[in-house]
Amino acid sequence: MPSEAESEERERLMARDVARGRRGNGAMRGTKRDEGDGSRSSGESSTSGRASREIARAIAGVAVIACAITFARTMVGRDASGRRGGRTRVALGAASGRSASGRPRVFGYDIVRTTAHDPDAFTQGLTFCGDGMLCESTGATRGKSTVRVTEAASGELLAREEIDDVFAEGLARSGSDVHVISWKSNRGFSYEVGAEGTLRKTGTFTTPLSDGWGAAELGGELYVTDGSDKLHVLTLPRKDGDVLELKRSMTITDGDRPVRFANELETVGGELYANILERPCLARIDPSTGVVTAWINLKGLKESQPNNGRGDVMNGIAYDEANDALHVTGKLWPATFEVKLLESAVDSAENLRATRAICWPPSSLPQYGYP
Repeated sequence: MPSEAESEERERLMARDVARGRRGNGAMRGTKRDEGDGSRSSGESSTSGRASREIARAIAGVAVIACAITFARTMVGRDASGRRGGRTRVALGAASGRSASGRPRVFGYDIVRTTAHDPDAFTQGLTFCGDGMLCESTGATRGKSTVRVTEAASGELLAREEIDDVFAEGLARSGSDVHVISWKSNRGFSYEVGAEGTLRKTGTFTTPLSDGWGAAELGGELYVTDGSDKLHVLTLPRKDGDVLELKRSMTITDGDRPVRFANELETVGGELYANILERPCLARIDPSTGVVTAWINLKGLKESQPNNGRGDVMNGIAYDEANDALHVTGKLWPATFEVKLLESAVDSAENLRATRAICWPPSSLPQYGYP
């Protein structure tokens, strides 16, 4: 009988051999055979059982090693706080509200993937409206305004309806319906989106506003911007010909400054994300107060894909809640981008000032009729 120390040494060697993928006689070190007629010795049973236990221990050891390697890979390039390259990767539903200092958070981005987008689509509204489907409203710059359904993964057009006599603006999803508002008008249009990506017009509505820019549904209410610094909360359309009611309004602010020209809107994790007209940025807004809780600087995104000089301003935000994925595009852009947000590890007044210099809109845009 081998001693206890010898048995432990064999177990250690066995674990090493299995972990390294060795095979052959080394895996049976210490077993005996009766070489007279090839029959096994009377110690066969105990030796076989011992070998089985050794192999089981070795397999468990390999599993521990694999787990350690996986953990090590997840920590490459990160410190204890999870920072990588001076920024912290966060899921979109995390790190909501302002930073610990009380300042708005500042985010950059990584491009996860790109998909095709119609370069003739003057995008005014964008939202997910079904399993793997995007709904989009476009303004009347190359023909009539439209509402359309595309396959998110490929950009393939599934359905398209023209909207007569208005310049379509933002759209909001509510259940299986999408509602489109219009520029310098109080008119709106409702459509039912089928499971296969079909579109069916179900009615019209009017708002109490004289202008319409961005739109998003949150908590059974319709949030709308109108080219001012206001965020308006309306009732949702419920029937054909509905007249929406204004429930409340608030000023969009960043610090002491009102923020004008919040354009396309999207609901993300109970907050509102807004394009800022002619700025490569998204503002994240607290829907209960209108306060900007974060700036998302997407500078350079448009230039990351060739657009033959046709690409216009960024406009279009769609949140895929099932996959916690944010998709953005622009007017006449040939691509839609899925982006991952990267929170800046530097929570400083200087960093925020630099971001505001890029993201804050002007106080007027007379070229569009907004003095």
